[in-house]
Amino acid sequence: MNSSSSYSSSSSSTSSSSSSSCSPTAAAAAAAGLPTSSSAAFAMAPERSRSRRGPGRSKELLILASLALRVCPRAAAAAAAAEQRGLGDWQRCVFVANDHGQVLGEWLRGAAEQRFGGPLSVLHIDAHNDLNVPEASSVELKGDWLSNSSHREAVADVADLANFQQIATWAGLVDRVFWIRPGWGSPEDSVLKLGQDRSGSFSEELLNGPFNTLEHQSATARKAADAPLLRVHDIPDQSLAVPVEKKALLDRVRAEPYILDIDLDFFVEDEAAPERPPWLASGSDCPAACRRWPELACPLWEEMEAKVSSASGFLSSGCASSAVSVYRRLSLEQQERLSVLHLPEQLILANQLSTGTRPVRVEQQQMARQASRLRAFLAGLKDHPPVLVTVARSMDAFTGIFDVPTLERTVLELVQEVWGGHEDEDEDGHAPCVSYAEGTSELENMPAEHDFYP
Repeated sequence: MNSSSSYSSSSSSTSSSSSSSCSPTAAAAAAAGLPTSSSAAFAMAPERSRSRRGPGRSKELLILASLALRVCPRAAAAAAAAEQRGLGDWQRCVFVANDHGQVLGEWLRGAAEQRFGGPLSVLHIDAHNDLNVPEASSVELKGDWLSNSSHREAVADVADLANFQQIATWAGLVDRVFWIRPGWGSPEDSVLKLGQDRSGSFSEELLNGPFNTLEHQSATARKAADAPLLRVHDIPDQSLAVPVEKKALLDRVRAEPYILDIDLDFFVEDEAAPERPPWLASGSDCPAACRRWPELACPLWEEMEAKVSSASGFLSSGCASSAVSVYRRLSLEQQERLSVLHLPEQLILANQLSTGTRPVRVEQQQMARQASRLRAFLAGLKDHPPVLVTVARSMDAFTGIFDVPTLERTVLELVQEVWGGHEDEDEDGHAPCVSYAEGTSELENMPAEHDFYP
């Protein structure tokens, strides 16, 4: 499968339903192959450290939480039937988003469709842990998002690219994160206790101590104070080559349903990361933007659209004017090539072209080594597939736009190789299908470097 045409695109639907819990009934349903119930854009984007090192590299790495092995009958039954069901109990299509914060809406939608209120795990493959403490919010995150689609949308709207996993924990959907990051080192565990005061401000407390003691303390604290507890395992990807570490992680992931969540910036070294987009550049006077940059119904994009399409040769100084100016200097053929992209994507590309130099690209051999380690690890989960697969491009500031096609194709092919297709695969056996978030162009429309650089 060497081209984007190997994957069909699809849009996901939304439905509302009520919650149920992990039970023998649910386990029997899973064994029978049925759905397992019980089972902005910003004016300034949240900061995410680009350091690859382990403990001490930033505050976000101090909130790492430990993973408890909690075996549920449903998980065992699901594993037994997984090979017959193929990829994904909830959604057969891989969900691809430009902004990582957009995936929470898909997680909540899938859970509501299956009447599953949690908890589950996230196998989070990313250069960043995306566990920032959320900003204060008046939205009731523990509310009835399972049956109320409006409330579900409100919860999803609180999330951004750096805090969506804590929001998912507050909602009760997630209780542990397996964070696989680039680099060396040994896996580390601890437990994070989340809090919120009467004003709506969120907080976090890192619990320390022996793993077994923490598990007992966590259960006691949760029962006493109804405090969300999040366990996170920080796993340098090169530790996956150590058999004992790999087996321990596989055993933990198998303990409950999980979402496979991959950010393409996992493969991106610091020198290959792009510049911040023009609407996030320091000192720009951009108007207030939507919470997530791919959201198209936004005053910022209306202003940019007017600048791009204006017949006037005059461009005032200020927000993104340099990028718009570069766009106007492109040949008609190049502008036509960009026309298949959404406006924010066009401006990201124009901003890259404004540098006048070729971008530094992801090193292919390094990417191949990382993909090989992931493939070998995920093969150990062949009989325990994820309920959902979500992919973030993060090309606003973390993944170069010209690297997206190769990286995304690599991830889609990896998923296909491990879990195969479904009963609705095409005659060539190509799978999985792909659905795209708002403001996210299809893979086949993403630009190639040779279209713009001689």
